[in-house]
Parts: sequence; structure tokens; C-alpha cells
Amino acid sequence: MSIVSALSVSAIFAVFGFPYRFYQCWYSWSRKGAAFGVLIYVAFAGFGAGLIGWLPAHLSRLSPTGNAWLDGMIFGLAGSLTVRADFSSKSTTEPREMHHVASILGKGIEWSTELLDHVLRHEASIYLHGLQDRELLAVTRDLIYEIKAKPTAMVPKIAKAAVMKKVVEAMKTFSTDPQSDRRDEARERLIHFCLEYMVRERVIKPSVEAAPSPSPAATAH
Repeated sequence: MSIVSALSVSAIFAVFGFPYRFYQCWYSWSRKGAAFGVLIYVAFAGFGAGLIGWLPAHLSRLSPTGNAWLDGMIFGLAGSLTVRADFSSKSTTEPREMHHVASILGKGIEWSTELLDHVLRHEASIYLHGLQDRELLAVTRDLIYEIKAKPTAMVPKIAKAAVMKKVVEAMKTFSTDPQSDRRDEARERLIHFCLEYMVRERVIKPSVEAAPSPSPAATAH
């Protein structure tokens, strides 16, 4: 029964490895993509880490507490910490084989996280390019307000001013310049700003919905 508690503890530990807003963001953009990515993440960070903590102890017949459930909890926590450890450290006393397996699991965790962010970027890009002009401006303004509201410790005033200047200039060009090439360039700059910020800060999908593309039958009329 110790393996059950080890896997359970390591899986719970893995889930709490990300802030709640990360899961909320990934799910808001793609339910299937989020479910698939989180499942892979838990498999590596949870079950894999639990097994890494439980197996050596089981083979060595270790029982720190004499209780299978408590032992499993300790092994699961140890496995989770091992996977997240700095494997290049020379002060470690773990067997080389275990560190090799743990490093593979660490790469799996990184890969699954990149998968979730890749899905986020893909869906956000489609969403932003599908917005009408006024909708894109509304989303951009919301992100600007969010940046302004961030404390100086998170975003320095100089960085805020630099971002605001570039984005506001693009918004003015986009809103007033009649030349299509300049408007297109300004629109792409706004899309790029929104996309990079959404992915970096794990922004939940805005309530502004992209207008649906006209059907071939509609355009024919």
C-alpha cells in the first residue's frame, strides 16, 4: 500500500507545482489541450516522481515509521523533491542511476509545460488575428490597465513607461492613420504585444469573442 500513498502524495505535490491561475488560463484557451498537457505533466511530475522515491526504498526494505501509508507519503515527497533538485550538484549522495532517471523526468516536466504554453500561444494567436479592429483595441486596453495596476516591484516604472509608449503609439496609428500599410503594421504590433503578454503572464482568455469568419455562401452574395 506504500506505493499507492507515494504516488498519491507525489501527484498532489505536482498539482500544486503551478499556481491556480495557470490551470485556469490553459483551460480557458483549450479544454482538450489543457487536459492532455496536465495529464502528461502529472504522469511525469506526479507518478514518475513517486515511483522514483518509492522504488529504492522498497528494494532496500526501508520503513522509517513502520506504517506503510506514512512510509509511502515520505517516499512520494522525497521523489518529488529529487525530481526538482539540481542534478548537477556534486554534493548529492543519491545513486547515479537514480539521478539519471530523475533528470529524464525533469525534462518530461519541462516538455509538458512547454506543450501547455504552446497550445496557449497557438490558440491565442488564432483568437487575436480573428478580432475586429475595435475588439483588438478593447483587449489591448484591458492588458494596458492590467500592466498599470501591477506593483512597481513586479514591473518597474521605466519598463511600464517604455511599454506604454510603444503600445499607445501603435494604437493611435491603428485608430487614425488611413494608410492601410501603416494600419496593418500597427495592428500586427498590437497583436504581437497582446500575444507575448498573454503567454508570459498566463492571461485567461478575454470575454471579447472574435467575430466568426463569413461563410462562403455569405461572401458569395
